[in-house]
Amino acid sequence: MTAAAPAPGRWRRAARAAAAMAALGAVLGVGLGGCAKMYDDLFGKKKALPPCPRVLVLADAAQIVSFRGDGQDLTDVLFHAEMDQARTQCKYELDDDDRPIRVSAKVVVDIVAERGPADRSRQATFSYFVALVDAQKNTVAKNTFPVTLAFEGNRNRMLFRDDDPGVVLDIPLREGETGRSYEAFVGFQLTPAQLEYNRRLRRRAVGG
Repeated sequence: MTAAAPAPGRWRRAARAAAAMAALGAVLGVGLGGCAKMYDDLFGKKKALPPCPRVLVLADAAQIVSFRGDGQDLTDVLFHAEMDQARTQCKYELDDDDRPIRVSAKVVVDIVAERGPADRSRQATFSYFVALVDAQKNTVAKNTFPVTLAFEGNRNRMLFRDDDPGVVLDIPLREGETGRSYEAFVGFQLTPAQLEYNRRLRRRAVGG
């Protein structure tokens, strides 16, 4: 499925529009950008392709806890999921002078999900987002991706890797730009109550 996004980014997969990223808090961690790839130029010399965009997990949106009704005790938890890892893989398009003019970056997200004591459906349904930000910290585009996981058999915990086909960003590059001129931020799409719950846990963790 293809969804259009504001230039200079074009997304492949499903969609949603941007929000203020600063409200989601600090960055939890930086994902892997992959090893530098080599290519032969017109004279047969080995050259390294520019780096991929960095992918970062936002700390306030790094987990989602779903409760039964209005409860917030451990016995009311339906499921808990957290971002385990995020990384990018990319391909470059070069012009005749070996200057990068476009990068296609695939964002791969690993999510660990676990059933809670209150769960009876053996399913976890949530959405996560990927937001593309330029060097001036402008949000170029933000898309959300719905996920439904089924805990089959006796499984109460599972790893979900969204890499088939994954989230692919096609980014036209201006002169002097590379993939590292952009960053991809990932996190769970949260309700205000879920966001406040995460922030409250973080404040407790740092003694605030």
